[in-house]
Amino acid sequence: SLRIYFDFSGYTDIAIGLGHLVGLKLPENFDRPYLKTNLTSFWNSWHITLAQWFRAYFFNPVTRALRSNGRNLPAWLVIWITQLSTMALIGLWHGITWNFLIWGLWHGAGLFIHNRWLDWQRGRTTSAPASQTRQKLNQLAGWFLTFQFVTLGWVWFALPDVSSSIKVFAGLFGIGGGA
Repeated sequence: SLRIYFDFSGYTDIAIGLGHLVGLKLPENFDRPYLKTNLTSFWNSWHITLAQWFRAYFFNPVTRALRSNGRNLPAWLVIWITQLSTMALIGLWHGITWNFLIWGLWHGAGLFIHNRWLDWQRGRTTSAPASQTRQKLNQLAGWFLTFQFVTLGWVWFALPDVSSSIKVFAGLFGIGGGA
């Protein structure tokens, strides 16, 4: 996780520095993504310019198209379709391989689950605020789950093929008879 972050963030810092040398102000592209407490916040702070571009030019137009023209699709289905397809395209933007596609679908599914979790929680929250201890524990749990999800996803991103990734997952979870 750290190698991938330092690699991407370092290239961005080099580009920002070179831009300053020639009088251009380039936007920051990372905002402490590994400290975020949910996957949506992670993607709002990881490779920000790419995520914003796909949101503006793919996700939002496709969402509008699916909700218009007399289609009566349920909101959850529109979210499922747009999040999976957007993240699949972001994966393929990194490279046309099965692993990048799976990595994108991994994040699309994670974003959809997070969205559904938030929607489910809205109807179950009480009006009484949680104690500070409870809030801190919830933040810690959110950070831990987000970091683990993102870190496991890097297996798909970093390895060259599906079989290598499956071997790593098998090893991580003690599945199979590997030596």
